[in-house]
Parts: sequence; C-alpha cells; structure tokens
Amino acid sequence: MKKNKKSKCFISKLNELLIDSEIKEQIIEKINFYLYYGKIHFDNNDLYGTYINKNDLNRATPAKEFLEIKIIDNNLICNYSEWSNRKITNIAQKRIKGGNTSVYKKETTDVFTYNNNNEFRINELEKIYNYQNILIYESKLEKEYNYDTYPYKDSNIVYNDDNFNNNFSLEKNWYIQNGSIIKYNLSKSYMNQDSKIYELYSICPEVCWTETDKVYKFVELDKEIFKNFMTGKIDIHEVLHKNKEHKKLLKK
Repeated sequence: MKKNKKSKCFISKLNELLIDSEIKEQIIEKINFYLYYGKIHFDNNDLYGTYINKNDLNRATPAKEFLEIKIIDNNLICNYSEWSNRKITNIAQKRIKGGNTSVYKKETTDVFTYNNNNEFRINELEKIYNYQNILIYESKLEKEYNYDTYPYKDSNIVYNDDNFNNNFSLEKNWYIQNGSIIKYNLSKSYMNQDSKIYELYSICPEVCWTETDKVYKFVELDKEIFKNFMTGKIDIHEVLHKNKEHKKLLKK
C-alpha cells in the first residue's frame, strides 16, 4: 500500500514536470510495467526498477533489465533497457536559456543475426519547447550499421557489401511563430558507392486543415535563403517572399 502511494505521487510529479506528451506516456507506461511485472524502489526523487525477462527464448539465462528515473531541480533523467538489455533508452529533460526546455531521447539497439553478422541502430530525438510549452524545434537522427565480427584470431570488423544497410538519416524541423515549418533533410548510404549525399531544404508556408487532420505541404527552399534566415539576416516574411521570387526565376 505504501509503495502504491509513492508510485502515484511519483507519476503525478511526472505528469506536472514532463512537457512532451509522447515521452511522458512512454515513461509512465514503463513505470506501470515495472510495478506489475518487476520490482521498484524509491529513494526520495529517484526511482529504480528491475525486471527479470523470462520471455526471451534466445537466452538460457534470463536477463535482468533495469529502469532508473532521477528528478533534480525540475530536470529529469530516465534510462531503461529492453530486449534483454539489447536495447537501451536514454531520456533527458532540462531547462535551458530563455525559459525554454530541451527534451532529448536516444535509443541504441543491437540486433544479433545468424553467422557472424551484426546490426546496430541508433535513433536520436531532440525537441525544444518555448516558455509556453510550444514546440519550436525538432531533430531526428537515424543510423544503421551492418558488420561482421569473426571469432578468436579473425576478430577484425569487416563491413558487408551494399546489399546491407549502412546509412544515416537526419531531419530537422523549425516551427515558426507564424505557423510556417522549415525542414532540413540529410541522408547517405556508407557502403553503396553509387549513393550520393541527399540534402534538401524545404518549407511548409502554413499548415492546412481538412475535416479530419492537418495537411503539411512542403516546397523546396533555396539554401541561401535558409542560411540568411538561420543567421537572423531576414525574417520569416522575407523568407516566404524571397522563396516565391526564387521559384519564379527558376521557371524562366
């Protein structure tokens, strides 16, 4: 009964503290999972949990997974493992200058396949909310590597050929006060020699609404206009005007 009261109090504190709704839901779901299937220990503003994963049929000995959450001066750090510790998630929320809040999440995943082949994935998410808790910036980074690890004397790491995934993908979004969204994309395949660096600047002048959902229509944005906006030389209204003029020149 005492632990149940502490968990409700802790979850209530998270509901007040956490700004990003998706991350809030993930953390609270993880706490409830550990309350039901594992063990949880509270230490002031810290929470620690363990879970014995007996459902992983690939292991003869069950792995002990973990959960830890620390609240320090209204900043939060959360780490937990899944898939018999092959997947590790790190989450951090902290106050930054100007009354803004930074939310960061990183997932690293090891996928063990047949023979000597291995797969490693990294997913990073960063968001910045302003003092009104409105999203103003978002960055997503994805990396995926396939490599061979050979036993004993032949323990060198050798990348596979281009039939496998060895790539990264980056997307950044800036949410402007007038309703516009500026997007930057960058991607590249490491192993495919024919693969070029894909780079794109684009803008959604305004978000449109249908009867059921939002519609985001992005158009290409000139690189120099993007750079001038990011360095504060022009404002968003000049961006929209200059980009229209730039597209007209390209059509001539």
